[in-house]
Amino acid sequence: SILHRAAKDRFEIHETLRQYAVEKLAMDPKFEAEIRGVHSDYYLNALGFWEQELHGPRQGIVFKKMVVQIENIRTAWSWALDHDKFNQLFIALNGLCMFLTDNLQWSEGVEICNTIVEKLKGITVSEHPMMDVHGDGMEIEHLKLAPRSLGWESRFNAFFGNVDCAYDLYLECMAMLDGSEKFFQETLFERASALAVLPFLNKIKKREEIIQVAQQAADLYESIGEPGWQGAALNSLGGFTKAVSRAESIKIYRDSLAIHRKLGDLSGIKNTLKELSWMSAYWLEFKRAEELIQEALNIAVELDDRHTIVEIYATMGVQMVWAGKFHEARTLLPEILRTYTDLEYSHSFAANIQCRACYPDLYLGEYQAARELAQVALDFYETAEQYWGEYFRAVAMQIMGSITLGEKSFKEAAQWFQESLHIFQITDPPDKISQVLACSGFAHRGLEETSKTKGDLYKALKMSLEAEVLFPLTHIFPGIALIFLDQGDTEQALEFSPMLARGTFRPCAWSAR
Repeated sequence: SILHRAAKDRFEIHETLRQYAVEKLAMDPKFEAEIRGVHSDYYLNALGFWEQELHGPRQGIVFKKMVVQIENIRTAWSWALDHDKFNQLFIALNGLCMFLTDNLQWSEGVEICNTIVEKLKGITVSEHPMMDVHGDGMEIEHLKLAPRSLGWESRFNAFFGNVDCAYDLYLECMAMLDGSEKFFQETLFERASALAVLPFLNKIKKREEIIQVAQQAADLYESIGEPGWQGAALNSLGGFTKAVSRAESIKIYRDSLAIHRKLGDLSGIKNTLKELSWMSAYWLEFKRAEELIQEALNIAVELDDRHTIVEIYATMGVQMVWAGKFHEARTLLPEILRTYTDLEYSHSFAANIQCRACYPDLYLGEYQAARELAQVALDFYETAEQYWGEYFRAVAMQIMGSITLGEKSFKEAAQWFQESLHIFQITDPPDKISQVLACSGFAHRGLEETSKTKGDLYKALKMSLEAEVLFPLTHIFPGIALIFLDQGDTEQALEFSPMLARGTFRPCAWSAR
């Protein structure tokens, strides 16, 4: 036989025979166009179908199928683009971009979307898919292809940290949508997708406005019956809301989780479980945090999602450190570093992992090892511009401050904490601000600056209790106890001694006080 089975539902032809068939086919241009058109339609229609399955229980199977078929997909896409098959490109765009996102092929995503946008710009006004006159048999998909491509291109650039470019693309997308008001209802998905990216571009400074935009995106997805996208938007909204209300953030995460569970969307379930795990850890509910992150890990293993597996190991390491399991956390480090090195990450994810991986060494007093890991993250984030890039740059600075604090270089530590605090006050996570303030208090105590020590620690205490995040209290209470000891007030210092054992105090009682 000229065919052989490559998988259960896939056959392959010998490469020599394939090349011969291609040469013979080229001898009949009309027949070749017909065959290539059928091939293109098949794979682009498949991408449209796979888009829905990527939100459901078969996503792992579908993702692996797309990995195998990627060359066919690229060939099909190129042929459709060359022959102005805009309807087919529209059908396939979301599925292809979702795959490229999950497979971390962001450069290809940028190129694909940019090519579409430039192609549409070259069409004459009477033929242009974005013209306001919807006639002559023009399909509504034509109308939506350009803004949808711009939205995805903006998202891919945001992943890279090219926030200025991403913002320009967002503005171009919204201008295009606003210029086609008569088709407002038909373009709600494109509008929601553009809005979903905006909060990550560091262009909105007020937390309330960021939350408002993220909520608007989630509401738009819900209004057009896109639960998979709505669940993802709610997951982002929960992250922005945690700085305002822990209870509201948890509610949003649970709503997101309920949507993903109903769809059987394992990836969405996994992502929301990770966030809920962090919320439990912030409240020092380490057993619950461990249960949630373990469930997320099991799903990542089932999906063979190595990217998330290494991220979860890093998360586990941090949470173990918070729970006081320093040596247990340290045993995860080789696996974390080996896995991400194998995956050859060179973007922000690698720096994120380096940042988290240094926590065990920091708390065990292995300052040089911690410094080397933190410096890698810091070097990368010095030039990163994306929303979370700023956040992790501040985290790396905080770690550097903690290292120099442990080495009793109090002046340098205070400088690191001040730089970290400046960034955190822009991105506005109260858990980190209160934690850095507490560490800064220790640095000022080392410098014998009593008023600054008290000011930092009491501001940290007030913020931590108001924001309902308890982990910073494990830094704050020891600092306050030391203030009382410095004043010779042993009785008051001893009142804080139970706080030195993580999780043994009653948060509600202290909130009331």
